[in-house]
Amino acid sequence: MKSIFRKGIFLGLMILLSAAGGYAQTDSVSFPADYSLLPRQHVWLRVQNPVAFLGIGGVMDLQAAYGATSGSYKHLTEAENVNGGKVSVEGFKQVGRIHFFGHFSYGISSLKGQKWKDVLMPSPGNPYLLADSIGGDYTNEGFDIRAGMAAPLNEKISVGVSATYQGGTSSDENDPRPLIDAARYSIRPGIVYRFSRWSIGADVGVEGYAESIAIESYQTSSYFTFFQFQGLGNYYPDSGNAHSRRYNGHGISGHIQLGWKKEAFENIFQLGYKNIFEKSEDGSVASPFKSGDYKEQAYSVSDIFTARIHDVIHTGTFSFDYIPSKGIWYDQKPTTNANGQRVWEIFNQSVQYRQHTLRAGAYYDVLKEKDGFADYSLGGNIVFEQQKTSLLPDMKLQKFSNLFASVEGGKTFLLGNRLRLGLNAQAGYRKNLSTKTDFEGIILADKWSYPVSEYLTADYLTGEVAAKLSKQVLLGRLPSTLYIAAKADYTKATLQTSHFDHPHRISISATVGCTF
Repeated sequence: MKSIFRKGIFLGLMILLSAAGGYAQTDSVSFPADYSLLPRQHVWLRVQNPVAFLGIGGVMDLQAAYGATSGSYKHLTEAENVNGGKVSVEGFKQVGRIHFFGHFSYGISSLKGQKWKDVLMPSPGNPYLLADSIGGDYTNEGFDIRAGMAAPLNEKISVGVSATYQGGTSSDENDPRPLIDAARYSIRPGIVYRFSRWSIGADVGVEGYAESIAIESYQTSSYFTFFQFQGLGNYYPDSGNAHSRRYNGHGISGHIQLGWKKEAFENIFQLGYKNIFEKSEDGSVASPFKSGDYKEQAYSVSDIFTARIHDVIHTGTFSFDYIPSKGIWYDQKPTTNANGQRVWEIFNQSVQYRQHTLRAGAYYDVLKEKDGFADYSLGGNIVFEQQKTSLLPDMKLQKFSNLFASVEGGKTFLLGNRLRLGLNAQAGYRKNLSTKTDFEGIILADKWSYPVSEYLTADYLTGEVAAKLSKQVLLGRLPSTLYIAAKADYTKATLQTSHFDHPHRISISATVGCTF
């Protein structure tokens, strides 16, 4: 896995160098616009169909960023403090009738005080996690490679394909010393048929997932408890000075789009479906202990509408998602096979974990564009979420409904000599509408340490401010936009109980970049 990680970084750097060389050849005298406005200017970039790469000319964006997060309002498995840096390059280029897209990023972060998490890339809904109660200071590294191309076959039919590869490692230098390697990859072809003012599109994606976890202790006399979680804090314990786990998964997804466009108005209606499967095994490959299979489906409906009236872009988005998932647990006992080897024998399997998530949201904003930048913007967002989780045979139930609303706005000031200052602000509030939990909490390592229900249902206020200073310059013969940006966001939870008193979380980040 480590060799794959190194090869991924090398491939990404080659993409960066070759792409940069290609863009340096341009003789254009026009300066590039704000790269972040592309999804507003090209509405098809908001859906998953890779044919969306059509119509975008040569542009590239380079970034280097640093961020820090701290505070006690966090999920149980998150670190108390996170510091990290990231570099990325992304761009589009047209060669003849073919449009190319590429992205590469590499990041490294330091996580202080992380507990109850010795995994890296399982699906967010997967309850079958591995953890130890000791925790420590982890170092995470990861890279992300994305590539795609699209081309018209004729006046009516266009095709495209995209591929992604994400790799990462996580390690802790203190006993019990987990070392985690993980990768996710996918490929997605797509097609769009256009006639009159209408477009019909479809895309299908296939994805894979692999992760290996090896936990070892330098002090061979030390013994630790490893928690093989099953959901809602339940776990199957294992003790020793070492432990190993493997995840493998695959999935398929697809979307159908129906588009309509007339002059300055465009609308895309999309239906989506996703089906993923992940299995986990502990112990040796020859004698594995099956530690849970996870199955998830996702049904989605969305509609995206844009209207460009003079230099003002109106964007509205409506979405609905329904995500049912389940976990299958295997009752096992140790036995000896005909060769005298100790193996695990399955004597029962059942659906132990069920979760249903319902999410509906609406977003609307207005943005006035001026010389390729946002002169001003104003928008609002509202999201309703309902989740129901049950665990058998213990008959544990957790159910809640939340409503989140936010408003945001921004203004860009022209300071002269092609120098601009953009200021943005956002404020939001989450309100818990209902909560039902028929258990008070889970006690791990002799202390109350699983207040996930409180974290998921606490009312909170959140705010964000951002500033971006940009200047259009000529780098030799290359018209470019240099920029530096800073952002800070703060979350304040209002819930306080005898077990839960985690009031706030703050994040800050700074970015320097160049668009050309």
